[in-house]
Parts: sequence; structure tokens; C-alpha cells
Amino acid sequence: MAQRLSVCRGTTLIAALLVLFSGVCAAQSAAWEDYSLPLSTRVSALMQEMTVEEQIGQLDGSQQPTGAIPRLNISAFEGWNECLHGAVDFGNEPHGVTMFPAPISLAATWDTSLVHEVASFIGDEMRAKSNIYLKQGVIRNLNCYAPNINLVRDPRWGRASETYGEDPHLTGSMAAAYVQGLQGSDPHYLKVTATCKHFAAYSLEAADGYTRNSFDSVVGERDLNLTYLPAFKACTQKGRAAAVMCSYNEVNGAPACANDFLLQKTLRNDWGFKGFVASDCGAIDTITWPHQYTRTSAEGNAAALRAGTDQACTSYAGLNQSLSQRLVTVEDIDTATARVLHSRFRLGLFDPPDRVPYTAIGVSDLGSPAHLAKAREAAQKGTVLLKNDIQDSGAPTLPLNASRLSNVVLMGPHATSKEALLASYYNGNAAGGVQSFAEAFEAVLGPGVVQVDQGAYMEGLGGDAEIDAAVRACDSADVCVLILGLTQISAHSQMEADALVYSPRTEAEGYDRTSLLLPGLQQTLAENVARRTKTPLVVILVHGGPLDVSWIQNSPRYGSILTAWYPGQGASGVLDVVFGKVSPGGRTPETFFFNNYTREIPMSQMDMAMWPGRTHAYVQVPVLYPFGYGLSYTTFETRSLRHEVNESTGADSFSVTVANTGGMDADEVVTVFLEAYAPTVSPPIYGSLQAPAVMRQLKAFQRLHIPRGRIVTFSLPIEDSTPPSARLLGQNGPLCWYYLVNSTYVQHALTAREASCRGEAETVLLSPSESVRPDLYLRRP
Repeated sequence: MAQRLSVCRGTTLIAALLVLFSGVCAAQSAAWEDYSLPLSTRVSALMQEMTVEEQIGQLDGSQQPTGAIPRLNISAFEGWNECLHGAVDFGNEPHGVTMFPAPISLAATWDTSLVHEVASFIGDEMRAKSNIYLKQGVIRNLNCYAPNINLVRDPRWGRASETYGEDPHLTGSMAAAYVQGLQGSDPHYLKVTATCKHFAAYSLEAADGYTRNSFDSVVGERDLNLTYLPAFKACTQKGRAAAVMCSYNEVNGAPACANDFLLQKTLRNDWGFKGFVASDCGAIDTITWPHQYTRTSAEGNAAALRAGTDQACTSYAGLNQSLSQRLVTVEDIDTATARVLHSRFRLGLFDPPDRVPYTAIGVSDLGSPAHLAKAREAAQKGTVLLKNDIQDSGAPTLPLNASRLSNVVLMGPHATSKEALLASYYNGNAAGGVQSFAEAFEAVLGPGVVQVDQGAYMEGLGGDAEIDAAVRACDSADVCVLILGLTQISAHSQMEADALVYSPRTEAEGYDRTSLLLPGLQQTLAENVARRTKTPLVVILVHGGPLDVSWIQNSPRYGSILTAWYPGQGASGVLDVVFGKVSPGGRTPETFFFNNYTREIPMSQMDMAMWPGRTHAYVQVPVLYPFGYGLSYTTFETRSLRHEVNESTGADSFSVTVANTGGMDADEVVTVFLEAYAPTVSPPIYGSLQAPAVMRQLKAFQRLHIPRGRIVTFSLPIEDSTPPSARLLGQNGPLCWYYLVNSTYVQHALTAREASCRGEAETVLLSPSESVRPDLYLRRP
């Protein structure tokens, strides 16, 4: 056994601070402070020093921070911290932080390297805050409740902006990149603890008479394995997240935080997860009410602990009663405590500061120029160009030429808004402040060029007079830009006739939408400006969940539409796209449905394949903008495509050669899908009508920068090329599987998986003018 170090307890990260304030110093370190010992040994040694009540204190988050043990020189630990797209500081420390674009915008970049960098910067700022607080004897900002990796299975869900979209592979890839960036690369220490949330099948706030606290997600084997679980598997196995958060809802009759199938069989036994499970805040209490899964709080606490929920975000106060009533054992509490303490050891809280690499992160990392530049870059890359019509001059509407503009009118509720651009889980103290779109336009165009006439607000405010004024302002402008969309803040203040008015949130945690249309008088404003002026019109959308803007899309008066999502401090990055500093390269991470979709299927129906189908994987009806859609200022051409199979492993990959044939450096996103068809159905040939695919899976994607005139060849490996079984998909007979390698302008596919599939090998490349839905296939029996 390693020799115990003869050092003062004050040399550990926590104890050094306590010594500073108390002057207490032990002559010799305890075994749990001996960093030469294995981590499991140190955890066990510390637990031997703790009473059962002190162990429960590590699990109960009813008072934050919690779990202080003065006699062991252990400070209270604040377990509830948020860092969804920036370091949220509940302690109100005065230094500002960087607020990056919302996760839905990060997903629209289709760039895992960028997400890794963003998360690493967020982790730096969380640690910087923590190091400041440590000097005050407080431990916070080290345990982070992010990322949110639930899927946007229904376009009405209020928390879409917090997520990486609707697809399990895209979400899992983004989640793994985020967790790796946030937690850091040191082999021994965590920068910050990441928490994959909300496990599992959670995507309803309040709909059809249910709330998230009462809803039972009834999910079959197909949807669990193909939709609701894969992103969590990637988050824990590839990302190696230190924690998982169980959700409010039930899954197949058992609350997620008391669900043995999810927490024991799936998470720990099948996936080998070794970290700790935290409940969502208040979810332990809901086990008893309103789920009525148990009769008493003690029973509810016991059910959660036995199932594998190690820590309560809020209350685990009933565990003492659970123990006294013999509903749980001391061993159950030991198991949970060991998991929770393991993460704190990995954060370096019980080691000398000079051994922990992240203690050097300081104030200079908060809102640094490099971090703010990355927020701008993320907004650039996440902006998606949805429409860009050719004008009478023969040029596309965007990009705008700043040198030719002398009068630009901005309209809509987000022309001057700042707080709304931050979406949810944001720090109000953003370093350097938040730039509104009006300020961003003025920074590009200079003083005296930009005027604002909002015309309509978020929710039923304004009227004919305001719209008439906006129309008059637009009529004499060089271009009018309508900045429309949704908001997540509950008191979105706006000035109207010198009076402060408020509009309610239209999408948010706790709030699902009933309509996909623009709320308030925004649609009326858009129609009036189009019909009563001849000025060129551009729309910028600010939102998280999909919007039905089909009227604007179909109107010849609107030349361009782009979505900025919630750009955080990146409004200037969105304008880099508007004015052509960069070409748009973002792609939609969610399907934009028409509003009538909301009348066809209840939000509480969890079946993914039930008509009209959910997400791109199962949709069977026309949509406004498909998953993975986005336009560019340049043109790309696929020059070659080669399907390769590893003879020893059977793994598939594709070698793709893409040329930038346009006039601007730009990014291209290439995707590989796997689609299933019945043998009696031919895959869609260009221009034909036929039955939709049984299902569609995203298997691989790559974003790459291609300078104009350059040609790039790259490989896209397929991690798992085994298709789901026909039985799992509910099919009686075999299915034919086809790869679809889908780039912006050229779409093809490869490889039938069953000998019974019809068709000969055939290669067809589309010209850019032909590359529209439906897709074209390359088939092989």
C-alpha cells in the first residue's frame, strides 16, 4: 500500500480555503486526501469517516449548496448549475460571461469540432467562476446540468431551442463533442461535470391535458431503440459524461427517476455507465404526486434510490424515513454516495491545487475576445438560408451590398430585442453586453442609415396604426428587413406609446405551442408590407422550434428568408451572412412542418411512425423545409462517389469528391442516410410519385470548407451499417435498404441490402438545376 503523505489537510483544494478562514490544520492527511492512492480507495476511505446522515447530505439537494461536513473540512457543494450555451452564475459574481448561440443553432452548424470548442470555452468560464468562488470559500459552477439531448419529436415542443434537433445520430454526435469539450481532456481531472439530460423519452411540457409531471411516455421497442435512447448511449459511451439526469415523465408506467429498466438494465448494465444519476429538479417528489407511483414520500425516495437515482437536484429529504422504515439499506446509500463523491474527486476538490490543471483558469478567460469571436463564428455557421430568390436585376436577393444602401428599415419584435436573443438558461450578465440586430446593422452600415419601425410585437400588441406606420417607412427604403419569430422570456418588455407592455413567452420550458404560425400580428405585418410596398424584402427568423412561414416562402415579394435561431451574442455573425462576409452553410436540424400537421396527430402520441409520421425518419406528408435543408451563395458539384466495404469488418464507408463550382469560398455539408423500402416498392426515381420510405436513418455527416474553384476528396465512415430488423420496424417481410449520400445540389444513394430488391446497378448524377426533392438513387441488387 502506498505510504500516506504527511501533509497538512490545508494543502487540498477545499481544505486550503478552510484553513485560510479557520486556521485549522491537521498534522497528517487522511487516506482520502492521499492522491497517490487509487480513486476507489480514497472514496471508500472518505465514506468510512462519514455518518449515514452526512452521506444523505451529499445526495439531498433541498438546500443549495449542500453537504458540508465541517469536522472533515469538507465545504458545501452546489450541485445545481447550468451551462447549456454559456456559464450561468446563480451566485451573481460580477464578471460577465460569453453567451453562445442556443444549442439548436449549434446543431444547425453540423460541425462537431465547433461544438467541442464552444463547450471547452464554456467549461473554461465555468471553472473561472468556480475558482473565483473558491477564494471566497464557496464551491459552485463545477456540476453542470447540460447537454439537453432529448429529440424534437414534435414541432410544438417548447424546449426545442435547448436541444440539437430531431435526429438521434446528429444529437448523439453533438452531445459527445459537447461533453468532451466541457469536461476537458485531462486523464485524471474533470474541468466540469457534464450531465446528459433528460433520460428518457421526454418531449412534452403541457399538452392534451397532461403536464411533464404527470405524463406517461408509452414507447415501444422500436422507438426506444431507434429514437429515444441512442443519443444517451452516445453521450455516455463516446462522450464519457460523468452524470445523467432522469426526467420528470414516466416511461411505460414507471417514473423515469424510479425506472429500473432505464437506470439499471439499460444505463448501467447494457451501456456500462459508471457515473452518477441526478434527478431533474423536483422529479423525486413527483413520484408520489402527481404520478401516484408510491403512497408516501419515503416510498418515493426509496423507489428512486433503489432504481439508481443517486442524487436529487432538489429534495431527497425523505431518505431518512426510507432508511428507518427499512425501505432502503445503508448499502443502497453507500452505493449512491460513492458515485457522487467519485465525481468530486475527479474535479480535484480533495487534491492540492497545484495538481489540478484547471485551477489556473482565471478572470481573463471570462468573456475573452477569443470566446466572443467563437460565439460570432458559431452564429455564422448556424445561420440557415431558407430562400434566396433571383431579383429582376438577375442577382440573388442576398447577400446585401452595404455600399449601396442608404436607408434600411428594420421591423418586427426582434429588431431591437436583446434578452430574447439569449433563449433560455442564460446569464443576464453577458460580457460586453448583447448586441441587438438594430445595433448590429448600424455597426455594418454606419449612423443614419438604419431606422426601426417594429409594426408588430410578439403577442397581440400593436394594431392598424402601427402597421400603417411600418408600411410607410418601408415604402421609401432601399430594403426592409423583418426580424420575426418567437420568444422564451416571460416578461418581454416593449415600448408602445410610451408605455411599458409585456408579451408572454411563446415557447419555453413548461410551454408547448398549439400553432406553428408566427404569433401575434407578425403575419399581418408581413402580408401588409408585401402587398402595399415595392421595396425588396428580407426576413430573419428568431426561434427554436420550427415555424410555418409558407406564406412568406411562397410570396414572390419576399426575396430571402434565413433563420438565425437564438444567436446569443452572435447577432453580428448572422449579419456576416446577410452582407456576404461568409456564405451560409448551416442546415436545418429539425423538420419545418406545415401548421396543419398539428391537427393530424396529438402531441401526447409517442409513436414515431403513426401517420403522418414524426421527424424526417418517418414523415409521410409534404413539409416546408426538410431536415438537413439549407442554401448557399455558391454552387457545389459531386464529381465522384465510391462505396467501400471493409472486407475484414464489413464496415461501410464512402469516398466523396466535391467541387466548389461557384464564385465564393463556402462550407458544404454532406450527409449519408440509410432508407428502407418494401421489396415491392421501387426507390423514388426523379420526378416520380410512390410510397414513402418505411424509415430513414442519418448514418454520417461531414461539414467541410471548400474554397472557390477547389476540389476536395474525403471519406465518410459508417459507424454502424447494420440496418434495423424488419421485425423491429413492424414489417412482416424483408426490407430493401438504400444508402442516400445527400449533398446540397447532388443526391444519390447506394446499395440494396436484400437480394429480393429490384433494380440494376446504376449511377446518375443530377445537375444543380435538377437537385430538388424527391431524391435520386443509385441502386444495386
